[in-house]
Formats: sequence, structure tokens, C-alpha cells
Amino acid sequence: MLDTKTRERSGEQERQAILAALVEVVAERGYSETTVGMVLAHAGLGRVAFDRHFRDKHDCFLAAWQEQNETKSPDSLVGLARLYLRQNQPENALPYLLQAVAAFPELSLAHEELGKAFSVLRRLHEAQEQLEKAVQLSPQKAPLRCLLGQVYQQEKMTAKAQSEFERCTALRTAESQPAGVNQTH
Repeated sequence: MLDTKTRERSGEQERQAILAALVEVVAERGYSETTVGMVLAHAGLGRVAFDRHFRDKHDCFLAAWQEQNETKSPDSLVGLARLYLRQNQPENALPYLLQAVAAFPELSLAHEELGKAFSVLRRLHEAQEQLEKAVQLSPQKAPLRCLLGQVYQQEKMTAKAQSEFERCTALRTAESQPAGVNQTH
């Protein structure tokens, strides 16, 4: 018979194998296309093992996210939010993006994704604030300028929208020019 420490260790190894398999399968197939069966096949374990540690796929996913989040990396927060955004669930993305912005206020990507989520939710003033912050942090990022222009346009801020669209076009033109080419010719 196994002693208690051996059982605890093997139980934790089993749990870690399931979490690692979930992360790999979700990265490959996306959350909505991932099934518990796929995760277990990838981990080489059976349903009993899964049920010992998790209630369902969502519970397992949150456990994996929490473990990755403990590293204090914005990648896990923004990554989880992006999964929800791709599934057209911006309301579920908001808590993770708000955490990312709070923990990493100088990260343009967190502000950009939060602005996108607010925009989808038609919370345009909040979208504008986040996208303006993202542009402030990454002023040379053309897609950000275009996105901010779209929000300005929706808010009937025509002059600001036109200005952002012009900046977006200029940045895209500059990006498409080979290095060292003089643009005045």
C-alpha cells in the first residue's frame, strides 16, 4: 500500500499532467473546441483522474490560469482575455484585462485589449480612454491608431477620427517603405 506522501505526490503529478495537457490542447485547438476527453488523451489519463481534481473543463481551465497567473506575468491575463474575446464574450474578458492593466499599467497591450473589449460592449468612452493610453505607450503602432480612429468616429468626434486615420495611414506607409528609402521622392 502507498504511504500518504507518495499518494499526495502522485496525485499532484496527475493534476499537473492534466493542467499541462489542457494548456497544450487549448493552445492548439482553442478553448471552445477542446474537450475533457482530448485533454485526458493528451495527458494519458482517464476520466476518474480528471474528476478527482476538477468539476469540469472550465474549472480545470481556471486552475491552469491561476497557476500561470502566480508568476505575475501579463501574458496569462491577456491570453485568457483574448480567448474570451475570440469567443465573443467580452464581458468575461474584462476582469482579466482590468487585472492586467492594474498590475502592468505601462503595458500597451493590456490597454489595447481592454479598449477592444469596451468597444465591443459599446462602452465607447471607456474604450477611448484605454486606447488613448495604449497609443500614448505605443505611438508608432498603426493598428492602434486605426482602432482609436474608429472609436472616435463612433463617438462622432470627426476631427479626432480623421487625425487618427491619417496617422494610421502614415505609419502603415512608413512601415511598407524599405529601410533607408527617402519618402519625399
